[in-house]
Order: sequence, then C-alpha cells, then structure tokens
Amino acid sequence: MNLNVKGGTRCCPADAYLRPVMGDRNLTVLTEAPAVKLTLTGTRCTGVEPLLDGKLCSVGASREIIQ
Repeated sequence: MNLNVKGGTRCCPADAYLRPVMGDRNLTVLTEAPAVKLTLTGTRCTGVEPLLDGKLCSVGASREIIQ
C-alpha cells in the first residue's frame, strides 16, 4: 500500500508535494486541460500539448514535465 506521511499524519500527494511549492515562480499548474500529446527528446519528456479552451496549445519545459 502506498501512503504519503507528513508530520506523522497521512496526506494526499497534493498536500505533500504540490501545495508547498504552489507559490514558486517556475511552476505552472493547468487544470481542465487534458494532455493530448507529449513531446519527447529521446526518452525525456520536454513538453506537452494540452487542450486549453478547446484549442490545442504547445508548452515546453527546460527541466521537467509532470502529468
């Protein structure tokens, strides 16, 4: 069983990993934007193409993409 524990209590992944960095300038969180395609450079994901407001967009990253 996978559990996330922070401060001795169970928590969801968003509480453990996302909320502590939500104010970072280099983080962009897109909601209601399903990923249609991932852009790969070799075996590394370097971008994603999500649907934003019904339009296909292209987003690249210099470090990492988390979906």
